[in-house]
Amino acid sequence: MTAATRNPGGARATQAAAGERSGMFWVAAMTVLLALVPVQFDIGNLLMTPLRLFLLAVVPVIGIKWLTGAYGRLVYSDYAMLFFSVWMSMAVTATHGFSFMITFAGSNILLLLGGYLVGRAAIRSAADFMALAKLLPLTVLLLLPLAIYETLFLKPSLILTWLAEFDSLRSYNGGGVQIRMGLNRAQVVLTHAIHFGIYCSLGMTIFFLSLTNHVSLSLRLIGTALVIFGTFCSLSSGPLLTTVFQLALIAYAVMFQKLNNQWKLLTRVSAVLYVILELNTTKIAFFTLAEKLAFSGHNAYTRQIMVKVGTDLMGKYPLFGYGLRRWPLPYWMQYSNSIDNYWLVLGGNFGIPTLASVLSAIFVPMFTLSKNPLTKGSDLYWIRVSWTILMLGTVLVLATVHLWGNLTTVIYMMLGSGMFLFYAKEPDAEAEAAETPEPQPRGPVYTRFPARHHRPAAGAAGAAASASASAASRSARLRAPPSSQHG
Repeated sequence: MTAATRNPGGARATQAAAGERSGMFWVAAMTVLLALVPVQFDIGNLLMTPLRLFLLAVVPVIGIKWLTGAYGRLVYSDYAMLFFSVWMSMAVTATHGFSFMITFAGSNILLLLGGYLVGRAAIRSAADFMALAKLLPLTVLLLLPLAIYETLFLKPSLILTWLAEFDSLRSYNGGGVQIRMGLNRAQVVLTHAIHFGIYCSLGMTIFFLSLTNHVSLSLRLIGTALVIFGTFCSLSSGPLLTTVFQLALIAYAVMFQKLNNQWKLLTRVSAVLYVILELNTTKIAFFTLAEKLAFSGHNAYTRQIMVKVGTDLMGKYPLFGYGLRRWPLPYWMQYSNSIDNYWLVLGGNFGIPTLASVLSAIFVPMFTLSKNPLTKGSDLYWIRVSWTILMLGTVLVLATVHLWGNLTTVIYMMLGSGMFLFYAKEPDAEAEAAETPEPQPRGPVYTRFPARHHRPAAGAAGAAASASASAASRSARLRAPPSSQHG
């Protein structure tokens, strides 16, 4: 009988490590599907959507379980996201008052922290993550015919136009027909065309890399190509450029897989290039890059102005920000309330601590998880690589667009979906630990010599008396004189 057979818990541990579902994936699936429902309604002073109602029901429950450690130990990003939510609420209170903060937190913090908690609670194994990697591209494929219809036939969103015919329903304002390069920018069911492009790009890297050991290369290439085409239908510079960025990292991950210190080398080279850029620009290098990520010179110019105004606001109001007031932009830019840089909005509106906390929630896990030893080519290795590339691409694309509405929840859910990597173990490691037999209590020692049988002593006194009598007898024999015979 082997040790593995004697340890019934070993099989269960191995199965869990090999990728059993956590049982909460349905929460992530519902979040993704409800994020694609373009319906709005009011409850009191709160603007609600089906997604917000769902979060309102599940977030308190999963939040309590999360704090009590039911979804694994708390990690750095957990504390950073808590600080992010609390500081943002404090900033709104400082600039607009407590009553306004209640309304703001009810409709916005719910989307931010709620999305993170969904990812934290629902994605807790490799199987959960890979299921999400299949779900996101699947929804893109279902929406792709509508996107093609809008883009090629120069038509507005079919679903948003249809919903506008119902007086009892409210939906997003359809963008109409926005021609770019002779094609229409597809919006489909998202709040803006650029949001549709971002949504499509979310599933590309995790589909291609995390499913390496489970889906054939040809199928992954076809699925990835269709997702890229969906991103293209948005005709938005940010999603397209971040797609190219992620494709470059995917190629590097696959082509240089056998290279020792593969990611350390890339990180060091990137850091050197960033420092060089920082030394050769008068503004923050990251925001300088954001200025250049535009299809037209006009957009690049307006982004340059936004970066200048945003950094000035962070300098004047570093702690709690400028609030939700209209930014002091030039008069010819006042027609739009949109600031095409989500990170700039966080820092300008809610203060530098808000921006720093959310960025640290993204970057700290990247560097911490990179130190965990994983076998190259394993499921967890590809999941870690794909999640890291996705987060880097997300940081880049959100420097080119503002983020609001349902897409916010999906973005933060993707952040939370990688936290299980902090305590996940590869199946072989868990199986080895589970199959190691526990030390057994020491039993009788067997020997080829016959056992000695001792008569039980009557007691301590009897043993002492017997020993004393024996000693006296020996002493008497020694003192007795020898007998002599005379003849």
